[in-house]
Amino acid sequence: MIKYCIDTNAILDLCYRYYPSSIFSNIWDVLEGNVLSRQIKIIISQHIHEEVLGRVTLMNYDKKILDDFLKNFKVDIISKEDYETDLAQLQAELLDITSLNSSISKNADDLSNICVARKESATIITAEQRSPLNITDKGYNRLKIPDTCRHYQLDCQNWVPLFEYIGV
Repeated sequence: MIKYCIDTNAILDLCYRYYPSSIFSNIWDVLEGNVLSRQIKIIISQHIHEEVLGRVTLMNYDKKILDDFLKNFKVDIISKEDYETDLAQLQAELLDITSLNSSISKNADDLSNICVARKESATIITAEQRSPLNITDKGYNRLKIPDTCRHYQLDCQNWVPLFEYIGV
């Protein structure tokens, strides 16, 4: 079984922006089949869950679509208690190796998913694009998931490689 740890914008992309079930029912059906057959497992941190709920409310999206995503894909929401120590350690380490103090303190949601992915040996799915710079480079100015994953040698991708893997 391959585990995928999904970022907020990737969830919003799947559910509302780019791949809604009302248009791409085949993608949703095949994803659900892969979840039910235990080929893939979807997980998110509690931080991400709360952030997604906030965005759904803010954007006035239909919450039932998110609820269906969470239920039909049997998404495991990893409790803060399971990663909060790892999150504090990751933030401290990033403060030591980068000059991105405000970016690190504001990025607990993204960093929580990185902690969960590390602990669960999961691939992160995000809509963010990586920078050509490393997070320790002098000109690097905004902490992003793909760059942090590259630094810590974690798998990170968008939805397309997963769709290819499951055959849609």
